[in-house]
Amino acid sequence: MSSPPSSSCSNVDALKTEEVREVSRSPSPLKKTVIETRRAEQNRAAQRAFRQRKERYVKELEAKVNSMADWPARMEHLENENEGLKRKINELLAHQEESNKKMFKLEPSPPNPCTSTAINNLKSAVPAKVGEKGG
Repeated sequence: MSSPPSSSCSNVDALKTEEVREVSRSPSPLKKTVIETRRAEQNRAAQRAFRQRKERYVKELEAKVNSMADWPARMEHLENENEGLKRKINELLAHQEESNKKMFKLEPSPPNPCTSTAINNLKSAVPAKVGEKGG
């Protein structure tokens, strides 16, 4: 009869061991509260960081909008300046052309051997046919 009680004792020991394992697997209520508190604090910190990033991003966008607000006026100013510079260039080119015309009128140019008058003068000096003697 000693054998049945020993087998029942080993069963009881096995049950106690399993109960201990189950208890150790699930955290105690105090440990569970600590874990939940820590997790809640991490969530709050993450939310705070997200709000700060979002606020910083919105401020950057607002600064860009403010800097772009004066772009139309600046562009109009640059277009006007560009048109003025184009007019000035055209005035200077016209003045240069007038100066060149006046300069060429004042200084007689040397005769160009390729002009029609020079060619006609050469033709009259040379006999019409080679081998013909003039005179």
